[in-house]
Amino acid sequence: MNKLKEEFIEYLQKKELSLKANGSSRDCLIHKVKPVVYLRNIKPMSFDAMQQFQLQTQKRVYYSKKFLKSNISVAPVFGGFSFDKHFIEVQEQAKGVPIGINNFYHSYKQMLTSDDVKKLNAMSNEEAKKYIIEKIKAYNLNIRKKLASAPQQHFDKFIGDQLKLKKLFNIDFVDCHSGNVFYDENNGFTIIDLDIDQNNLFENEYDIFSNILYVLNDVLEISKDEKYIKDIKQHNSSIFLKLLIAAKRNKIDFTPIEIEGLKDFAVENMPQNKTNMILKKIDALNLIFGRQKK
Repeated sequence: MNKLKEEFIEYLQKKELSLKANGSSRDCLIHKVKPVVYLRNIKPMSFDAMQQFQLQTQKRVYYSKKFLKSNISVAPVFGGFSFDKHFIEVQEQAKGVPIGINNFYHSYKQMLTSDDVKKLNAMSNEEAKKYIIEKIKAYNLNIRKKLASAPQQHFDKFIGDQLKLKKLFNIDFVDCHSGNVFYDENNGFTIIDLDIDQNNLFENEYDIFSNILYVLNDVLEISKDEKYIKDIKQHNSSIFLKLLIAAKRNKIDFTPIEIEGLKDFAVENMPQNKTNMILKKIDALNLIFGRQKK
């Protein structure tokens, strides 16, 4: 029997696994002590589908080793196996926590304590939803505050890793959202659940960089509370400036049109009291780079 499968069954029998989060297609189980994650397909699968997942997982294991050699921070995939008509992929648990919770129905369980669960059990559905929303808002504000003061070199590597993924392996981080990026104060950013298919979605460095900007706003969809939105945008402005510096240090070659795209993003998504200063920072990029120089 597959050693990974043996360990999984043993952990189940000893009740050492717990549900960390629900995704749209997979559950995430974690071990109480070992830094390992089990991603289990929610729906039972046919034999043919199981075979496809196995082949895909083998490919992810292969690329995991390549990423490690290239110093790209992607959570390694160890392998996978079938269990009770479900396919389970085994990954190393990323250090740190997600940089945001952007989906009420799938992701909130990861930040609930046992006391929270007790309180929720005594609430009505409407009361429980409000309680959870407040917990998510507090989580998002706390982690964004940490990111706003995080070391610049962590952002430099985060941008550099995604440039390497494209240049070395032709892999795009297509599912770039807060739940798929973990942050640890000592180790920086780690990408999880990376789709390793070569889909050629991004044509240039601007596409890669603008894709990263989506993670700034995806937590805003959780609440329409004006103060929450204002506070998130304040933190996001600091994060955005760090991303601009990281773009400069990674020598991303923006064209004038792309510079205007960054300005439009800043005007639409940054707080008004920071807009002018941010626009000047964006203009400074154009003084250094630009593919029009030939």
